[in-house]
Amino acid sequence: QAILREDGWRVGVPPSFRVLAGADRWIRMRELLWDLGDAALVGEERPDDLVNPLLRLLERLKQELISATRLEDWARGCDDRELGDQMLAAVRLFRAYGRACDAERQLDFDDLILRLVSLLESRTEARERNVKRFTSVLVDEYQDSNLAQERMVELLSVSGNICVVGDDD
Repeated sequence: QAILREDGWRVGVPPSFRVLAGADRWIRMRELLWDLGDAALVGEERPDDLVNPLLRLLERLKQELISATRLEDWARGCDDRELGDQMLAAVRLFRAYGRACDAERQLDFDDLILRLVSLLESRTEARERNVKRFTSVLVDEYQDSNLAQERMVELLSVSGNICVVGDDD
């Protein structure tokens, strides 16, 4: 969080951001789902039953560095029209979620990593300053990391300052 508080403004993160977690994330997604009431997404389902699967999908997209635009492009070309329409509705929901979080100056856990990756990729001076700042990067359970976490480690590490430990089980 410290890096984003110091340099996040360079990628649109206000220094006074708050972390949105747990029940607050669920409530935010639920409210947006009810407000949007998108028939392609909700259909016969109760919106409350869709909150957890949609949050998991959003998390996975962020963790694998897949943008809403990329998902939208895929959905528009999807042969399964029902699935494509559902994914387009999910994109609309995820964009509304992002706008609501931005308006409240909130980031969820995956946003912290995603925005840090964006900062380190786009701002050479921020990356160089933070690579010098961290003489060691310790990664525990590397096999459980995702693409966004892997990219963050790559951006913060230089030869010799990364140590990977993991469970041999």
